[in-house]
Amino acid sequence: MNWISVEEKLPEECSSVLTTQVRANGEKIVRISHYFHGMTTEGDWYVEDQSFKKQPTVTHWMPLPDPPVESSASPQVTPQNELSPRKKVYAFMQLPYHRQVERAQNLGLYEDSDANLIDSEKMLLWVKRAKAKGVENELLVGAED
Repeated sequence: MNWISVEEKLPEECSSVLTTQVRANGEKIVRISHYFHGMTTEGDWYVEDQSFKKQPTVTHWMPLPDPPVESSASPQVTPQNELSPRKKVYAFMQLPYHRQVERAQNLGLYEDSDANLIDSEKMLLWVKRAKAKGVENELLVGAED
């Protein structure tokens, strides 16, 4: 696999990739990162084990390799480029409010009675409804940017 410049191409929405980053002090590091276009006002990247205050500048990325293939008796391994439901819910909670509303409506999670709730209550209720309907994995799918 070869490194891909973020100026040439960005990874798929909601994907986990290996990134090369430059810290504020100029140090280059390699980390597993998650790409969410428009996720927060701070940027589009969520970096695991982020031990720095300012979001690093991502310069290059590449897909994560598939896990090793073992005998059929081995337990199934979730590919690293798939986010867990918990990380998808976390990413949903970080989306701008209008994106949360779009996704809640697209998944049938929005109800008229939600109008009387404060935004944070609505968001938590939508996540709870998504879990009850079994669609929490789809919280980050369905709203065009």
